[in-house]
Amino acid sequence: MSKNQQELTIKDLVAQVESLTAKVKKQSQVITQTGQQVLEIQLAAQKQKIQDIPDPQAILNGGAGNLKQVEAIEEADYATNEDIFQLVGELQGQLDFLEERSIRRGINLTKTNANDLLAPLPDSDGAEPENFPKTLAEFKELNDKKIVELCGFYQILPPSDEQKQQFEDFLADKVKELNIEEQGYEDFGRFGKEEIINLFNSLARYVGVSCRKGDNQW
Repeated sequence: MSKNQQELTIKDLVAQVESLTAKVKKQSQVITQTGQQVLEIQLAAQKQKIQDIPDPQAILNGGAGNLKQVEAIEEADYATNEDIFQLVGELQGQLDFLEERSIRRGINLTKTNANDLLAPLPDSDGAEPENFPKTLAEFKELNDKKIVELCGFYQILPPSDEQKQQFEDFLADKVKELNIEEQGYEDFGRFGKEEIINLFNSLARYVGVSCRKGDNQW
């Protein structure tokens, strides 16, 4: 590999890291906006309940019936400071988790030698796969079964024909509940050669590894 090709590869890696960083920032903004919207909804509901409280004079004139209306406005319906702190803490935890996953993807992008160690990527619930390849060489040598297992773990497998049919039945109102079972990994043989290559590349992109199989793959 020439010096210019090495420089180009490094530039590509840097560009991919910057792209991941931008995505994390965008996700962080979405989570923050969601938290703000939740608080705004709670505050609007509280204001409406306060407006619904009858005038004190009307309570005296109306007797016990109006008193019961006031008693129905329970303290549990209001967001306390503790609730707000808890919500902020949960949002911060999600941001920290997204940042951790971004860091691990960024680390994996820098791996170019066969014996370079990879950073295992947790799934959306924070669990790490037991069979995650330790090195770049092990990742490149993943067999069909392990590729399907890891794609299933990260929930990036394409839906099976049965799952598609169940979803279509649900949309057509043929079934009332959508009960799609998780795909088993033992049926990895249903994927053809080209599909396995696409799954490998999808997995590589997901965990941040730069190697690809096939031609014209981004």
